[in-house]
Amino acid sequence: MNYGVMEPISIQTLVGFSLIVLCNLIAWMTKSVLKEKGYPSDLCWGHFRDFAMIHKAVTEENNQSEKKKLMIVRFLQYSIPLIFTMAVVLFFHDT
Repeated sequence: MNYGVMEPISIQTLVGFSLIVLCNLIAWMTKSVLKEKGYPSDLCWGHFRDFAMIHKAVTEENNQSEKKKLMIVRFLQYSIPLIFTMAVVLFFHDT
């Protein structure tokens, strides 16, 4: 291995890293929506609690336009495990 030259980063690694960043953005968006609606949410903790809280927010919302927005957020939140799994596979594809 030549320590003076940096090896190029593969496209799979970049896509995997980008998907991990996307998962974090979705989680932070969910947390901000929950805080806005008055539900308990912490930026760094309680990620699994957010799944139940966003479901509760959708079921308790009466305004149809707000309910549609919350349903989109819930769909994105529920897609995080799948996206994260794909990201890990791509990020660590050659190790």
